[in-house]
Amino acid sequence: MTYQKCPICDGSGYVPEPYTATTAFNSNVKCPACKGARIISSMTGLPPERVVKEVEEREKERRELDKKQLIEAFKE
Repeated sequence: MTYQKCPICDGSGYVPEPYTATTAFNSNVKCPACKGARIISSMTGLPPERVVKEVEEREKERRELDKKQLIEAFKE
């Protein structure tokens, strides 16, 4: 199976969130086509499941780290 760069997000994995200012803290959302994987199948248009799982795990770890840092900041 061959893959191509996602044409919706242009391979970034994220698209601008509608109705938000570009200066907003979190103005991007995960691309609905590639689900953050940045690539899609040339045949099906779907992202590879393995990559989507890795992206989700990375995001979960990042959120946990952000929570820990926020808690530590409030303790100080």
